[in-house]
Amino acid sequence: MQLLIQIPLVGAFMWFVLKQQERDAAERNDRQEREAAERKERDAAWQTFLTDQRAATVTALSEVSRELGKVADHLNRLQGTVEQHDVIMREAVHEMRRSTDREGS
Repeated sequence: MQLLIQIPLVGAFMWFVLKQQERDAAERNDRQEREAAERKERDAAWQTFLTDQRAATVTALSEVSRELGKVADHLNRLQGTVEQHDVIMREAVHEMRRSTDREGS
């Protein structure tokens, strides 16, 4: 008689355990799918951010390069002006020395 009571109880317990395992597995799968989707979304956001950042860096470096080119051109013109000034000043100093030498003689 006890066996007739125990067998259905064991069966009900096993059914309950199996259903609980199914629910746990389904919940675990759902959680893993959500986490995978979140990682995919996060990775896509990072990829977009890094792509935008690289484009901004390239643009900024191009602008810096253009500005440095302008500075180099300006320095080259300035160097020419300084060289012309030096030639004029040497000639003026040389002329001044000659005129003071003539006056002193």
